[in-house]
Amino acid sequence: MRFKVLASNWQPKKLNNKGLESAMRHLLNKNGIFTGKYLIEISDPSTNRRTFTYTGGKKSTPRWWHQDSDGRPRIIVAWANKYPTDFRDAVTKKKIKVNPKDVVIFHNQDVEHKMPRKVKSSRSRWFVRRHLLIKEVPRNLFS
Repeated sequence: MRFKVLASNWQPKKLNNKGLESAMRHLLNKNGIFTGKYLIEISDPSTNRRTFTYTGGKKSTPRWWHQDSDGRPRIIVAWANKYPTDFRDAVTKKKIKVNPKDVVIFHNQDVEHKMPRKVKSSRSRWFVRRHLLIKEVPRNLFS
């Protein structure tokens, strides 16, 4: 299974859309992942809205176990300042423990995820999800 905690207890200096986007790109670059500004989603609790710069693929219900898909394999990076996303192995269905403020990276075909029960609305937490193309991720990242 391709799943890894990229950074523990990570938080950007500024909790706003620009600060999160910039800090996340810097963290990815530091880990050998170079990507453009596209394919990012940020949930801002002060506005109760999500900002998308990528809107491809099918919509899924975030409260149920699912895999994001537009027909292509993807690597996904996720972070939440509290109430982290729930993860489990797609084959064994074994849950994967993640702490608040952990930045995780995973292969969409190996891992299922869902919004945690404690999240009642987008106002509950800051949340970032970035989809990466396979070619943007170093081959040895999960080894």
